[in-house]
Amino acid sequence: MEWSHYYYKLTADIDLSGKSWDIRNFCGVIDGDGHSIKNYTTTGYARNFGLICELYGGIINVNMENAFVMVNNSTDVDMMAGMFAVWNRGLIKNCTIDKNTVISVTGMVDAYIGGFAGRNDGTIENCTNNANVSASIRYGAIALDGNGTIKNCVNNGDISCGASYGIAASGTIQDCINNGSFKNCGVAYGIAGRGTIRN
Repeated sequence: MEWSHYYYKLTADIDLSGKSWDIRNFCGVIDGDGHSIKNYTTTGYARNFGLICELYGGIINVNMENAFVMVNNSTDVDMMAGMFAVWNRGLIKNCTIDKNTVISVTGMVDAYIGGFAGRNDGTIENCTNNANVSASIRYGAIALDGNGTIKNCVNNGDISCGASYGIAASGTIQDCINNGSFKNCGVAYGIAGRGTIRN
């Protein structure tokens, strides 16, 4: 489904228990106004997961609560995923992922897995990840790869992955903090693996 240039403001929490959510390309704005999207679930086989596949607009002021992602793909080598956007080309701002969210991804030889976005070529700002993650591949607590900007973001979740990045693998990273711990990681970077780090 494609949603165009509209502004959507939540007036209550959204409970996705037992419901599907499939937005491919989104150019509008979702303003959570401090409300939460609860119980987003993806299990089994998944090439991608996230609220939106390609985000060209914005997601602001949204809390992700009690999400459950447990994916095991034994053959795919090109998975890309993030809880808010698979590929962010727009803006993710003032959003959180709560500590009750479960993220477990195994089986891929290579993948772009990030807390808020798999690939970030836009801006992620003032966002906080509190979820722990376990993955057999690469993972960035805010985003994994991309040429975008991540600023004023915080990771409080612990990471157990093959290659782990406290904030992101690349891009411009400004005024970000990683408070999480690395466990059983092949390679671990406190903030980023490459790119530009400011402050």
